[in-house]
Amino acid sequence: MISINWSQFSTFEYWLEGLQNASGSSYTTSVIAKDSSFFWIFLNGYTLAICLGIILLFVKSLFHSKHPLQAKIPFLANNLIWMGIIGVSWFLCRQLEVWLLGSRVWILANLIWISVLIIVSARYLSQFYPLELNYYRKSYKNES
Repeated sequence: MISINWSQFSTFEYWLEGLQNASGSSYTTSVIAKDSSFFWIFLNGYTLAICLGIILLFVKSLFHSKHPLQAKIPFLANNLIWMGIIGVSWFLCRQLEVWLLGSRVWILANLIWISVLIIVSARYLSQFYPLELNYYRKSYKNES
């Protein structure tokens, strides 16, 4: 079983690992072991985000040009693609031991980005999409 030291999350040194050692010189970040579940979960997650974003761009063409999702799908798809590209880049920097670009603070920024994207998407789908869909159905019913 994996034990997590929760107190390390509150330290500045944990998030900017490799910033400075005791002698004042900078050093590199630690490499993520390839046999760890963290390695495969995050690498597959970022790759999945890129693939899902590309699939969403193709799905957009299945909707009518005035459908409410025509404007929202590119927003979500572009965010997923950029999230995946930045995540894979972070992973590469981490494995190449680039200390600033491979630091954990970028994971924190990515988690904030994901949280905001989920909140914005959920709010749109629960509050605004039903209204826009009803308007679309009433306005463009005869056009189809």
